[in-house]
Amino acid sequence: MAAPHRPGALPRDRHLPESTMLHTPLREPFSRATRARSSGRPLGRLGGFLLAASLPFLSCSSVDRTPATGSVPPDVSMEPAPAAPARSDAAAAPAEGGLTDAEIRALPPEDEVSVEVLDLAAMTLDELNASGAVSDIHFDYDSAELSAEARRILEVNAAWLARYPSVRVLVEGHCDERGTVEYNLALGEERARAARDYLRDLGIPDTRMRIISYGKEFPLDPRSNEEAWRQNRRAHLEIIAK
Repeated sequence: MAAPHRPGALPRDRHLPESTMLHTPLREPFSRATRARSSGRPLGRLGGFLLAASLPFLSCSSVDRTPATGSVPPDVSMEPAPAAPARSDAAAAPAEGGLTDAEIRALPPEDEVSVEVLDLAAMTLDELNASGAVSDIHFDYDSAELSAEARRILEVNAAWLARYPSVRVLVEGHCDERGTVEYNLALGEERARAARDYLRDLGIPDTRMRIISYGKEFPLDPRSNEEAWRQNRRAHLEIIAK
């Protein structure tokens, strides 16, 4: 009995030509699981196991693919750093041997340096000269060079004259008794000029100073010895106006 013929099937005794079989594309056979899914039949135990095992990997590989362009970053606000706690007096411990802040604040103010202010209007010129407001300077023998001590004294005199700008002085040049009158007059003038010039360099204007030389005519110490001669070689500042 001949087998029933299915529509579209070729009879067994008929074969396609060889050329037709070579050019017919071969289809990849479905796996059992694929055929089961396509047919709607339930999977076997092996197929169900493979499907269950692949689900975690599928879920883990899901990544947010939202494009970054135009995306708004989350608002992350930075909290300000906490302020440092106020330092107490107890915490402000000084280094070894020092004072605390409280002890420093408790110290009494320093005493101000008192500067004597003369009432020039109430004093006569003799009283003003006797007060020692300005001092003499001394020179070496046969010299008009200013020593370091002479410069220091003139600096003190200049500071006093700057404090009283109305005062005017006469700078006198003196010598000891040795030498001729003419020579000592010239030497005395050099000594007076040296003192005047240094005061001018310190800021005292020439209009407030005059110079004169007395040579050996008015010795401070009339004795005739080294000590007296050392005292007589001098430049004396006499206040002549106040």
